Amino acid sequence: MRTLFLVARLPNSLRRTKTVRKASRASSYRERPKYADHIKSIRYFGPKLPKGNGILMLDDVFTTSETARACRDILKKHSGCRGVIGLFVGRTDYD
Repeated sequence: MRTLFLVARLPNSLRRTKTVRKASRASSYRERPKYADHIKSIRYFGPKLPKGNGILMLDDVFTTSETARACRDILKKHSGCRGVIGLFVGRTDYD
């Protein structure tokens, strides 16, 4: 039987190395940070994971998906995981 996900805590594995404006505080869509801004400002400092395992990424608020997508791609590229599932406590609602 194959394990789908490795249960491990990876606190502070993703760290922002440059300041990026919060999407929820931007006055217009154009001012919100884009995927490329997050890719350039976030680094992975965690361990290499056993091949084939996945990560459950927990975060407080899902705003535009740009940060979550960047974190997913960084985790997949640098940790060696097979996949990332995001779980968020809330979502920013725009009118």
